[in-house]
Amino acid sequence: MQTRFEFDRMTTEPSIVSSEKHGAIPVTATENLQIPQLPAFTAHQRALLDQFFELNQRYKDSLHQAEESLTMSLTTYRQNRMCYGDITDVACFRREFFETVHVILSSSVTIGYEMAFHDQTTHRKRSWDLDALLRVKPDQVANGDLVETISYPQAKLRLRRHYVVQNQHLYWRTNQVTHHQQVVPWTEGLMLLQKFLEPHSIWLAHHFLSVQAYT
Repeated sequence: MQTRFEFDRMTTEPSIVSSEKHGAIPVTATENLQIPQLPAFTAHQRALLDQFFELNQRYKDSLHQAEESLTMSLTTYRQNRMCYGDITDVACFRREFFETVHVILSSSVTIGYEMAFHDQTTHRKRSWDLDALLRVKPDQVANGDLVETISYPQAKLRLRRHYVVQNQHLYWRTNQVTHHQQVVPWTEGLMLLQKFLEPHSIWLAHHFLSVQAYT
């Protein structure tokens, strides 16, 4: 059914009229529109919004300045797990990772996880499994070196990501993968992992996911 727009000459409100021969039924465009009646901003609200707009502009300017010095956008770095706001970001990401991996991977595959931190201030070394990591507070991981390890014991593979922690923020430094306790190139390690996982994951075998999703 084709339609055409007509305007009521008296009200100038738009209506849609059927071009069918039997009975044109007008539908007012604003018939069901509900406009909320909101109060005007108070002086206090305006002051808070002024502060928000100022901080938001500073954020945009700071992000632009930072990205000028990077080879990619900050979003791309974050998507590749190359930087985190603080330790809680890692914990949340890994919690979702392990919740998802149960869906995309056979239950017969064992995956280990450990986070180790060398505190630059106290020179103490601490480590956490995922359950303990979820309880760690950002001020406990303020400055130092962090190593995240994902292990696949059945494949004799360990994948490590090394981060520098500065003012609670995590910045990627390097990756390392070992096979039978011997360091191998990262790409070679991923190929070994893919070969091991393909029989256990149709998502990987049919190329719905890349092997990076399992790291």
